[in-house]
Amino acid sequence: MVTVRNAMSRKRRAESGKSEGEMKIQHYKSGKVVEAEMPSDGTLTPEARNVFMTGQCHSFALAIASQVAGGVYSKLGPDGKTIVHCFALVFDDNGNEWLVDAEGKYKYGELARVRRIPENYKFRGKGWLKPNVEAATPFAEKRLAEIYAEDSDCDEDVA
Repeated sequence: MVTVRNAMSRKRRAESGKSEGEMKIQHYKSGKVVEAEMPSDGTLTPEARNVFMTGQCHSFALAIASQVAGGVYSKLGPDGKTIVHCFALVFDDNGNEWLVDAEGKYKYGELARVRRIPENYKFRGKGWLKPNVEAATPFAEKRLAEIYAEDSDCDEDVA
């Protein structure tokens, strides 16, 4: 499990039974569930990126999708059925569509075997770790800020 420290409200901490600023989230490392320390400010350090690329990509995508209207998309394996990775669809100010994960953004349509995941999809069963959107939210918010800052920089260069 990954220990994530962030600013939870006192009410939410009391309701969840968690201690001051501490949240748990699981991820995989070499096929095993492991525990790691995460930055409290949502910075996507190499370790944080690893967490959201190996076992918690769905939490990261769900956290982004909760803030933008694009929804959650999956990359399918060679069989065309097995979900191997999750992204969120984000629209920039120019109308471009991007699939976003903890590693970066990809132009929608550039990746093969991608499909939208229904909003009511339950990430359960073999291979799925319990999603923890609350723990992923500070990281997703920071990633979105980076993406929109990149788009603003591009607009300024063109103008």
